[in-house]
Amino acid sequence: IEYRLAPENRYPAQLADVLAAVCWVRTNAGSLGIDPDRIALWGYSAGGHLSLLAAARPDLAAAGSGCAGVPAEVQACVAGAGPTDLRLLGGARPVKNFLGGGPDEIRPIYEEASPLLAADSEHPPTFLYHGRNDWVVDVEHSRRMRDALQEAGLTVELFETEGGHISAARFAEEPINRAFDFLDRSL
Repeated sequence: IEYRLAPENRYPAQLADVLAAVCWVRTNAGSLGIDPDRIALWGYSAGGHLSLLAAARPDLAAAGSGCAGVPAEVQACVAGAGPTDLRLLGGARPVKNFLGGGPDEIRPIYEEASPLLAADSEHPPTFLYHGRNDWVVDVEHSRRMRDALQEAGLTVELFETEGGHISAARFAEEPINRAFDFLDRSL
């Protein structure tokens, strides 16, 4: 999925784009040869954040985005090294550009855009993977997301790899294979 980028486009434009894509896939499932009741999101880093957020907040799909009468829910989610609590990254320029300010200025937006805070009993089965030495997004983000989903009684797995943000988790074969196995079981 392509989505609008910050700072030209601020949150929730990116989330709206992901949810509109889910609706488009579901609407066109017949011509695409897919089952509209077996849709998963998979993203890495910023894409992992958006996948988790879209999985948690399908209710934010805009009527004018092609979602009118089309469910934006997904049946599973895979997220690699995604930030889950944006309040923890508040001082970072990319987050300020994405949300439009610092956490002290727009705290409710930081909370709304944090998948961790949207984790509830409606969240689909989720597979998380993350490098233990990630210096861009600390592995604690995925650990906290796992814990929140477990507390809600949901199916969630976390696979931690060695290495950092790019080398270990994004291109490593083992987390990708485990994610596919998870999707086979969940869908």
